[in-house]
Amino acid sequence: MKLFQYTSEKDSKLLEYYSTIPKNATSTSAAMHNEIIELLKRHAVSLVVDEIKCFDVPNFTLKCDRTHDLSNTENLAIVIRYLQNGRILEKLVAMPTTQHYDAETLADLMIKELTNLCSDPKRMLLQCFDDASVMSGKIGGAQRKIQNRLEEYIPYVHCLNHQLHLVVVNTIKRIPELATFFDTINILHNFIKRPKIASLWKGLKLPRLMEHRWLGHFTAIENHSKIVGLLTECTDSSDSKTCIEATGILHQVRSPKIAKSEITKPRNSLIFDEILKQMSQFNVIEERMCRKVAGPNVFQIMLLKPWYHHDWITFHHKIYFAIIDESLGELDNRFSEQSDSLYSSLASLLPTSETFLDFDALKPLSNLVNCDKSALLSELTVAKAYISKQIMMTLLDSLGSLRIAKDALPNVYLLYGAALTLDLAQLHVNHHF
Repeated sequence: MKLFQYTSEKDSKLLEYYSTIPKNATSTSAAMHNEIIELLKRHAVSLVVDEIKCFDVPNFTLKCDRTHDLSNTENLAIVIRYLQNGRILEKLVAMPTTQHYDAETLADLMIKELTNLCSDPKRMLLQCFDDASVMSGKIGGAQRKIQNRLEEYIPYVHCLNHQLHLVVVNTIKRIPELATFFDTINILHNFIKRPKIASLWKGLKLPRLMEHRWLGHFTAIENHSKIVGLLTECTDSSDSKTCIEATGILHQVRSPKIAKSEITKPRNSLIFDEILKQMSQFNVIEERMCRKVAGPNVFQIMLLKPWYHHDWITFHHKIYFAIIDESLGELDNRFSEQSDSLYSSLASLLPTSETFLDFDALKPLSNLVNCDKSALLSELTVAKAYISKQIMMTLLDSLGSLRIAKDALPNVYLLYGAALTLDLAQLHVNHHF
């Protein structure tokens, strides 16, 4: 109602109609609210339909994410990505629901919604869904059902951002020291969220760590110094339980096994030394006694040795290279099965590429959009000379330059438009939940 009143203040005609409405017609019932929401939805969708009719290139990328609500209903958010007037647009076009979770139903639902938009599903260039088997299955997944139903090859990709995150998650699981670190952070989360402790906390909110979101892990590392300060303060608490827990967590946080590392740097000792300098300020190195077996005989005396500074450096050196090696292994496992040829084809559209506008390198992309190969071959020479003269760093820059020559180089323009239409992440669609 407030939205209606606000709008009527800016629209004299609407205000005139509003003044004639009887005062007892408040229009605040649930049925009226739902009807207004439905009308707003139809209007928003109609605007998208009008835009679809004016695509720069006749293709789009389908993106979809799912979630269950409390009634066990499957809610889908369907987003399409397309190019209009040289701009990349992503629009939420439908949020259908279903009580059935099978791949057949989900595929039918997505095709139905696309058809309702007056958009030919066969113009789909790419499918971008989550990695659940019901969506990603190579034989029985929704992505395969869509391809079978449309009788078209439409590549499927799992969101590359999610895949990169899984690389980090699995690397953590395989390195005990990292697993211990983030287990400690989860204990910290439960400790700090207590009302008495929360009132003392001055740092950024410490979120619960979840495998599908890396933000919590990063925030925890950024808060290291404030965490140590809070725990130190809690060790003086009059509450014995709080004091004991804070002392135990503080000991673990200050342990030499807790390291702040950067995984994205090159694998070499010089980088490790630089990270070690930064990391040292977050660690309190204490000499402690460790048990060491003097020999294989179980009856021999157990010896003690101190933990020296050089042992601490060696320990972190081992962890650092283990992180790099595990990350590289995970990257290889998760990305080796992707369509590398298609990614290379996209790179060939950049002026800085060694295969810039090479006909053979562009074949995977040209096959996907089904352009005229003979015409494309003749256009590439002209386009290469034309684009090379421009000062452009991105595909969008190149597309903007080609808009002037769109009629002369239609197939090259189609390739650039299709490349920008392709998307390998689900960031936009995830925001709708």
